Amino acid sequence: MDSSREGGSGPVILISSVKQECRSLRSGFKQLARHLKSARCDVRRLDATAGGGITPSSLAQAAIVVFGGPTEAFMPEELDCLRAYLRGGGNLLVLGAEGCGGQSGSHLNALLADFGIKVASDCVIQTAFTRYLHPKQVLVADGMLSPDMAAYCASNSKARRGGGGGASSRPVDENGRPLASFVYPHGATVAALGPALPILSSGLVAHPCNMTIGAAWWEDGGEAGRLAVLGSAAVFDDEWLGKEDNTALLDFLLGWMLRDPACALSRRNLAEPEILDPRPVTHVAELAAQPREHADLPRDLSKLFADSLFRLDMSMVPQVAALRRLRRRQLPLWTPPLEVPFPALQPAVFPPPFAELPPPPLELFDLEEELAGPLEQLNRLTAQFLAAVKQGTPGGGGSSQQLEAYIADCSQLLGLRTARGGTAKQQLAEVLEAVVQCKLPDYTAGGEAEEDF
Repeated sequence: MDSSREGGSGPVILISSVKQECRSLRSGFKQLARHLKSARCDVRRLDATAGGGITPSSLAQAAIVVFGGPTEAFMPEELDCLRAYLRGGGNLLVLGAEGCGGQSGSHLNALLADFGIKVASDCVIQTAFTRYLHPKQVLVADGMLSPDMAAYCASNSKARRGGGGGASSRPVDENGRPLASFVYPHGATVAALGPALPILSSGLVAHPCNMTIGAAWWEDGGEAGRLAVLGSAAVFDDEWLGKEDNTALLDFLLGWMLRDPACALSRRNLAEPEILDPRPVTHVAELAAQPREHADLPRDLSKLFADSLFRLDMSMVPQVAALRRLRRRQLPLWTPPLEVPFPALQPAVFPPPFAELPPPPLELFDLEEELAGPLEQLNRLTAQFLAAVKQGTPGGGGSSQQLEAYIADCSQLLGLRTARGGTAKQQLAEVLEAVVQCKLPDYTAGGEAEEDF
């Protein structure tokens, strides 16, 4: 690598924020910057302030330029500058996103088309249950197409350096080599044509199945730089950098761009993914010439019932009995265990508690009427009678009936002997007799008269 592309503390890595990237140093790549600085890399921000931007002067000192999902269009002069930078020995790490093949991805594909790479406008989802519940957070366990990359990530992952699971806890392939897994969140597929080569695939668990999600371009024995393209910018952001082997995957890609002998890619060792068509189309013309024929239904309706689908097959019972050497005897009667609806009666130790009577419904009684004395009740009956007489027509037959009812109520209230069955005249005569008795001297009421009076 050219020494002019190294800073005072290591290689210069520019993270772009010129095209309103989805991930940048200000949002999303803070953990990435700390990780690169711990690896003695000079991390800088590429922006459009102070006459910067994508220019030959701003890219001259950079060893690697990272684009974290650009959303704005590239100018023609910027595309020419990036092509010249890549042909001159620079390195590009381009990260896309789901749906990146639309309006914003067309400008990105304009840069990648010269190298046989294209980011599609689809999305990769998982079809099996993993520890990551969201369907777009895909856990890929068999997606590294390079054995060297898989071995590097399996032996240098962040989880193993931090005391995580060893080699015995990792799955292995048919050759006994440990498999490396990574999380691919919110990413798209990548089409890798010649001269680019696929380096990552979606695996068997994701949909689309075994599709390319990472590609690389380089020239053997030339002065040109190296290009790596991934369909997800979130794979290296603050949330997912430390998950699975994502950190080891980042270290391998950066080491491969910086010509580290431990991070080498060989064209002969790269396995070609078994790419399936994600959008299968039915051969309509062939199926149209082969219509499915339907058999004629019988006229007898009794033949339409399929009585052989559900039946109790007893044909194998004699063979089973012969194998078990069971004696032939008559089956005994079997008493079914009937369920008793009520338990058996038991003598009570304590007398049964009966419910207490409810309190009297006092709200249904007129307490003033029930607790009133005889005089108050007579006054009430008299007031009701006078009010009824005033409302009635004078000279009518109703006044005499009201008077008789009034006398009957008063006699019943006073407890007269003639209250039951007597006429009004008899009741008045009894009242008059009681009044006369009250006016007589005491000797007539007590029996013998007193001489003093």
